[in-house]
Amino acid sequence: MVKEKKLAGSKIDAAGDVDLYDVNKKKTIQKVASNIDKGVKNTVFSAIGNIHDATDAVRDLIDKDDLDAIPEEIDGTTVLSTTAALRIIYYLMAVNGEIYHTEEEKYNLIGEELDPYFKDNREKIIKRCQTQMEKAKKQDDYYSVIKRGVTTAISLSKPTKDSFITPKLLIWDLLSVAYSDDQYDDAEKKLIRFIVKKLNVNEAEFLEMESSFLTLIDIQRESDWIKTTDRQYKEIEKVVNELADRKAVILESVHDLITL
Repeated sequence: MVKEKKLAGSKIDAAGDVDLYDVNKKKTIQKVASNIDKGVKNTVFSAIGNIHDATDAVRDLIDKDDLDAIPEEIDGTTVLSTTAALRIIYYLMAVNGEIYHTEEEKYNLIGEELDPYFKDNREKIIKRCQTQMEKAKKQDDYYSVIKRGVTTAISLSKPTKDSFITPKLLIWDLLSVAYSDDQYDDAEKKLIRFIVKKLNVNEAEFLEMESSFLTLIDIQRESDWIKTTDRQYKEIEKVVNELADRKAVILESVHDLITL
């Protein structure tokens, strides 16, 4: 069973602030929904469909590592259900064998943004993931068990026009969770790259998102450090404003990349 671990104090809090909520994440998803179907009045925040019991039974039969995981499409645009996305995010949190408190906080934040009934659905989603991870006790390769769980979540995703997320927005959320504990380790990197490939996200676009995220963290670190100096604010105001402008430009670029 994966361990839950609380950090005595994260080395930095920057990663916790670096996400699309800074440029209004809800607006981002609404824009995607509008592009997919201009007649849809509700976005992913309006409702989420529970996965049928029959589908749950089918999941237990899927145990192949080479499944053709092709997400369903809505009006020609490839998307995932929010339930599948939340399972994938949980697998990422667990892939290194322990879940940090900061990761849980980020997971809950994303869950509440994606699913208006997240508080009711959370335990069911996590239990499904933990059931998959229990299989690792009988196997030597924990990573393969996690990867198989991700593959199953993608393969059985059942998005609706009221409950979906685009692959690129999911990747951004995964980066947000991975960096939330300031320990973006090799297992997390490996799993995210696997998900990028499975979801057919362009490699160059992923690298741009990853680079942007690192740059935003550096900007936040510098901004936080400057604000702790003994100098008068008028002495550092120009630098603080320049950093804020740089952050805004990068966030806007990421916003445009994800909503293309």
